[in-house]
Parts: sequence; C-alpha cells; structure tokens
Amino acid sequence: MRAAEAAGFLWLSTIVCAEPEATVVEDDYRGRFFGEPVEHPLSGVNPQSFQPTIGSLADMLWAAGFTEILLLEKSITPDGNGPAVLLKAERSSDTAG
Repeated sequence: MRAAEAAGFLWLSTIVCAEPEATVVEDDYRGRFFGEPVEHPLSGVNPQSFQPTIGSLADMLWAAGFTEILLLEKSITPDGNGPAVLLKAERSSDTAG
C-alpha cells in the first residue's frame, strides 16, 4: 500500500470482519473472505474480497506508513455483510517523504 507515500492522510470507509468471524490469516492479517458477484459495482474484479478485522486493518495502515488512526464511526451495514468503519489515518509530518 503506497497511500502513505502519496498523501499525508487517508479517509477510509470499509466493511471489516468481526473478531469471532475471523477464519483466515492472509499475510499475517486476520479476517475472512467474502464472496460477491463480480457484477456488483463495489466488488472489483474478484469473486471474493478479504475483510480484515479492525485490529488487522490498523496493522495494515501502520505497515503502510500511517502513524495515527482515528476511528470516526462504526456501524452495521444495512445488508448485514458485517460491521463497517469510517476512519482517518494520518502520517506524522516528521515522516513525510
């Protein structure tokens, strides 16, 4: 993830995996795979996506170079696909490239 190199902050709204539902480890990150039809506009190009736990999502952001993470909102998706979060990740000004 090169987002921290490109910008000092990142707004992120995404679905995460609830801890009890984490069944896989992908590159040291806990979460689950979620299947969805590729025709869905938010699915991307793969028939499944990896949903990390909130802790693993934070680890991903720290590994990418962000040094502060502010959780702004946590909610349940209307379709029941899982909890969703809205957060802002920032890179300290002294680590700017």
